[in-house]
Amino acid sequence: MTTFRAALPDVQDAVLTAIAAALTTASVDVPVDLGHPGVDLRERHIWVDGVFEADLPRYISGGELRDEGGTVLVRCVCTAAGTWEDLRDDALTLVGYVEDAIHEDHSLGGVVQRAFITKLEGDYAVPDEYRRQYGVTVSVTYEIPVGSATP
Repeated sequence: MTTFRAALPDVQDAVLTAIAAALTTASVDVPVDLGHPGVDLRERHIWVDGVFEADLPRYISGGELRDEGGTVLVRCVCTAAGTWEDLRDDALTLVGYVEDAIHEDHSLGGVVQRAFITKLEGDYAVPDEYRRQYGVTVSVTYEIPVGSATP
């Protein structure tokens, strides 16, 4: 039996690795995780969201090579007692590291044909009476031909 295989988990891992490398190169100590860090959320944090969307532009059936395009969401969040402007600017600084990671290697180490940033979306929250939180979601879109996996 042939099983469906999406490239997206490999792309998520490659995006995470690329961002971690960009932060290391810049000597920036910001944690990067796969999925929401939960109770381990730090004042400055980046995570590759576990939620994904993959588009298959043509009908597929077992064993055929197909094109896959999808979007990986990267969350850049800052939480502190500062002003909204400071939090927004700090979150956008984190976005810059994500952009550097994608710009440095559009193939994400050969995992995809091409990756690029297609959307930024900012939002804010007040997690408690003492702190404010601002986050920017970065949509990293990719394209790749994918074959089906076999057992």
